[in-house]
Amino acid sequence: MNRLESMQKCFDAIMALKGADEIKLKMTELHEILKDKEPYALLNSLPNFMIVARQGGGISTVVNAVAKYLSAANAIEFSGKEKWFYFKVDYAERGEQFKEIDRFLKTLTALKGYNRHFKGVAYINLDKWLEQKEVENLQKFLSYLSSIDEMILFFLGVHTDNQNLINNMETMIARYIRIETLKMRFPDSRELTEILMSLIEDKGFSFTEDVHILTEQLLSNIQEKNNFYGFKTLEQLSVDIIYHFFKINENNLKQITTETIENYRDNSIYLKQFLYDVSLNTNIGFAR
Repeated sequence: MNRLESMQKCFDAIMALKGADEIKLKMTELHEILKDKEPYALLNSLPNFMIVARQGGGISTVVNAVAKYLSAANAIEFSGKEKWFYFKVDYAERGEQFKEIDRFLKTLTALKGYNRHFKGVAYINLDKWLEQKEVENLQKFLSYLSSIDEMILFFLGVHTDNQNLINNMETMIARYIRIETLKMRFPDSRELTEILMSLIEDKGFSFTEDVHILTEQLLSNIQEKNNFYGFKTLEQLSVDIIYHFFKINENNLKQITTETIENYRDNSIYLKQFLYDVSLNTNIGFAR
């Protein structure tokens, strides 16, 4: 597969993402530039990105897809064991020991392998700093990132819909590194239903034509709960629906019907736990 074919395959994967409307527009813009340019045409000229999403919105999925595209397009130089990595910056007040820069350096050392440096993409989660007033240590971390900006394309992610918090974080980051802010729209229940059904189909199952509406109603109720954790929850639900299918079906026809979903809604132990758990801080099955 040549460069243009690899680029197109990775670009199509990005275009298939749900809720990533602004990211798709940005990648379409880059795709048009890169199709007619020599390799590494955008080296050191791409902005870093601040990605805003709701919890479970799939920032990691987006960063993974974009890193694969940039690698296929030869848009930036990669060296190391991975194309991209995830790093969450822990909070520390002024005067407290701040270990995050050292921890980040150790991460880079492990990722560079036998190369002189790690070069690639990093997803930096800044959630723990969103509502903090003491930001001196975060400023130190951002200053450090600015010193290695030529080697790493940063995606700085926050999960919030509070515009004031978004503005404050955006202003602070922009003092140290050049960024563009892209917001992710969380998929509605119809799109979530399509994703859930696709996950089940990938496991070798089919659906009767009347299943979609009932499944959408089920998801509309689920996504309002405190335990809902986006795409991770959908994966867990897909596995649980298949497990329930085998519990109530004796035939070998791997087809999900409305009766299957109705029985699942009424009798699944996991679903009842998910819907009625009173904890406000538990993402069932997805503690990180």
